[in-house]
Amino acid sequence: MATRTTITIDITDDSNKSKTTPIGWNAQIIKNAKIMVIGAGALGNEVLKNLALVGVKNILIVDFDFVERTNLAKSVLYRERDCTGNRRKVDIAKERLKDISSDLKIMTINGDATQDIGWGLLKEMDVVISCLDNRLTRMWVNRMCFAMRKSWVDGGIMDMEGQVDVYNSSTNCYECGLGPKALENIQYRNGCVNRMKRYASAGFANTNCIVASVVGAIQAQEALKIVADPSKSLAGYQFCFNGRTNYYDKLGKVSPRRPECGSHEIYEPLITAPELSTETSIEDTLNWLSKYFNTKNISIELYYYVILSVMLGTSGKEKAFIKARPRISEVHLDAIREVEDEEVRFKDKIQTIDSSFPQPQLKLKDIGIPYYHVIRVIVDGKKSYVELSGDKEFLKFQ
Repeated sequence: MATRTTITIDITDDSNKSKTTPIGWNAQIIKNAKIMVIGAGALGNEVLKNLALVGVKNILIVDFDFVERTNLAKSVLYRERDCTGNRRKVDIAKERLKDISSDLKIMTINGDATQDIGWGLLKEMDVVISCLDNRLTRMWVNRMCFAMRKSWVDGGIMDMEGQVDVYNSSTNCYECGLGPKALENIQYRNGCVNRMKRYASAGFANTNCIVASVVGAIQAQEALKIVADPSKSLAGYQFCFNGRTNYYDKLGKVSPRRPECGSHEIYEPLITAPELSTETSIEDTLNWLSKYFNTKNISIELYYYVILSVMLGTSGKEKAFIKARPRISEVHLDAIREVEDEEVRFKDKIQTIDSSFPQPQLKLKDIGIPYYHVIRVIVDGKKSYVELSGDKEFLKFQ
């Protein structure tokens, strides 16, 4: 029979302080942190749950999707009763997180990360956590975080493997690390729903929930490091986990900067404009900018096209139609079709807004600019960056 040995430690002995002193971060710093989580699927659920449990009180959740039955096998926050077809992930996540901690302050954006996050919001965040399933949106998150000098923590899972990367503008760049093949297949999406269907058809058990719990824990941990002790961050390295062998490692992963990379534009100096918001008309915005910069040679440069007119495929008729290209849906096209399912071709489009814009009375939000955004302004041929600070009230944690 084994002999049990009891060890008594004298906590008054200075030599034992390392054994008795709590290891962690300042609770007040963690409590006051503002953290944005993009994606409320399997990874997002784990990250959000961890942040709530550890004491973060201000969380911004971004997702555009509804809760489906396929989410239930891997998402700790969703229930069968949520699968009605019209319940948003962001709303359910907020509700369940409040059950964990009633004094949480949560803001939600029911929208697409590439279209609906105003970059001024990033300025207010301490860190961004990406829980996405496609490279295109990751690349967009990289660009906006790089522009606003915000660190972001990326996580990914595939079958029984997962990885975590931390990026910041002074250390590494997600886009620079993508090879030619990855850039070529940038729009490929391998979401959890697709994997669930593959597993079911092949007769395999879904292990996404287990890998997501590991990766989501590391993501939350890295986010807290950035908030409370950035010197310990994983930035420049990659955490890898293999659930089949329980092997994990930390790999060096700093790719050389590519001069042609589109992610390296930093929005500095930043001009705050309390007089401007997405409710301001294009005409008033251009007038304010002209007065501020003391020049008439002013334009707003967009990262997408605004469609000005369309041509109907059946009649060849041209119609005025002003809408941001990323926000055009079949509902909009059906409204202008004269024959059911006829082809609608985009005819005139622009990417720069100036005094020649055909409908200057439209508001900035009408041409696709999100709340609390930072607009890129071309002043006498040079770039400047102006924050729509009049939208700051949009940022509400409640």
